[in-house]
Amino acid sequence: MRKLNGYTVVYEPLSKYAMKSENWSGFVYEHILQIEKDIGIIPDGYEVHHLDGNKENNNRSNLILLSKGDHTRLHNWIKANHIVPSSTYVKSVKYCTTCNKELTASQSKFCSVACQNKKASKMPTYVDFIKNEKLGKTRSELAEIYGVTPQTIGKWRKKWRVA
Repeated sequence: MRKLNGYTVVYEPLSKYAMKSENWSGFVYEHILQIEKDIGIIPDGYEVHHLDGNKENNNRSNLILLSKGDHTRLHNWIKANHIVPSSTYVKSVKYCTTCNKELTASQSKFCSVACQNKKASKMPTYVDFIKNEKLGKTRSELAEIYGVTPQTIGKWRKKWRVA
């Protein structure tokens, strides 16, 4: 997971919304994926708006879909009326990165050990990795199998000195 212009982006190279730029190829804004999970393909000319103004709060209840024109009008109205987004004066709520449940003050990423274990790296054993390598799997295919980015596959190859 990375940040782009204050927004969280996720590596989803097969998504319709995946970026094509050199540095961000395959990444998608997380808030777009959240809406897509709920309603399916986002119609052309529509954009996702964060209700509380917090670009990091991608909880589904904080996101609405607006036409591009309505979205622009809303932001112009907010600016003209000097409305401060709630995220600037309200402590932002954090959510579990696995199940999206609200976290307590003592929790930073996960709501439980079970969620932490689900999100743990799916690093294979050396033998399993080599078996898939010998099948001629590409870096992207391996990343899909293990639920990691192609960059992680590159690090594993380097660690195990695989060409």
